[in-house]
Amino acid sequence: MMKKNLKSLVTFLSLLVSFCTLAAGPYQIENASFENWGGAKFDNQLTLSAPWTGANISQAGLDFAVVYRSEDAHTGKYSVKCMDREVGAMGITEISPSWVTLGKPWSYIKGLATSSATAGTDGGINFTARPDTMSVWIKRGSSNDEHINLVYYSWSGQSRGDSYLAKDGSCSSTTHYDEESDIRTQTDPNKCGTAVSATQIAEGHFQTSNKYSEWTQIKVPIKYYKDNIPQKMNIILSASNYPEGRRNDGLVHGNYLLADDVKLIYSSKIHELRLNNEPLNKFKPDVYVYSVSLGEKATFRDIPSITCKRSGRTLSGDEITINYAEQLGDTTTITVRAEDGSSTSTYKVVFKQTESINSHAASISVNGKSIPSFSGYVTDYNVELPYGTTEAPEITVTKSE
Repeated sequence: MMKKNLKSLVTFLSLLVSFCTLAAGPYQIENASFENWGGAKFDNQLTLSAPWTGANISQAGLDFAVVYRSEDAHTGKYSVKCMDREVGAMGITEISPSWVTLGKPWSYIKGLATSSATAGTDGGINFTARPDTMSVWIKRGSSNDEHINLVYYSWSGQSRGDSYLAKDGSCSSTTHYDEESDIRTQTDPNKCGTAVSATQIAEGHFQTSNKYSEWTQIKVPIKYYKDNIPQKMNIILSASNYPEGRRNDGLVHGNYLLADDVKLIYSSKIHELRLNNEPLNKFKPDVYVYSVSLGEKATFRDIPSITCKRSGRTLSGDEITINYAEQLGDTTTITVRAEDGSSTSTYKVVFKQTESINSHAASISVNGKSIPSFSGYVTDYNVELPYGTTEAPEITVTKSE
């Protein structure tokens, strides 16, 4: 009994360790509720703790905070507040965009020539998971032509750029590695060109000029351009037009975005079911049972190969198990698992021969002789039998289908 209890305890502890590993594993982001703020101050404001960084500005020996700790929170005590702000000195001022990111914000200006001003975000965090949606709770304090931007993107390799779009439309020369516009080549590329390209794997992007006076959950679908496993990922939560094509027009002093409770969502549903690489018509992620006709003469050897896609990428490995039927009429089962283990979905497909849609007979024979002038749409016939017949005749029917 003692050994049995000890074994049960070991099993329980193993499950507990597995659960803790899953809960704190590489599927979510640290400090995603923005509760942790550093002791070091910037422009008399607390700074956000790792892995997040705010796009605060240092210029002409002065510090200008554009990212703040807010006590207006969706949950917990705090949220992050990004607020556009006029910055500068000696009569040379500009409204600076505000954003928070997992990467490192940067800004560049050549001398005092504000026309050469440009800014962006380098890098992100090491990240190999592939979420399907990014959820962010937000409030927005103004509504105008300026857009807020909620951006997720992942990639592999390392990029290098040597020039970036400036305020006056020219290209300012400054070198950066894994810069946001050099990564997002599928959607919002560096208009001044990328010297060395990385491989963009996924992106989710939400932008709007709407006002949100109450806490609102925004779900940003993530689209995959490659089946590859990423190496790095970044998130940008911006109160301004950035990073929308490096736009710096229409910025409004005091325009702000409150953000809280960032969460990555992993789904076990599939968005596309392919048979021999052809999409199954009328497939829906929330419909789990299908019947597929393969043809009048089909056999189990004609059961097609199955591939499944979610968010644009093909599922493989531990994410999917396909148990093919061994004969027509049996069920082929597709088991799909969310990458973080949070859910499982099961789809079932029955492959069969072509179903008959014609119940009429093609012909009827009595004792081997076809009934003359037979029609499948006429259901009554009189047939004379030879005088003295005492046994019922043999009747055979040929189906239309």
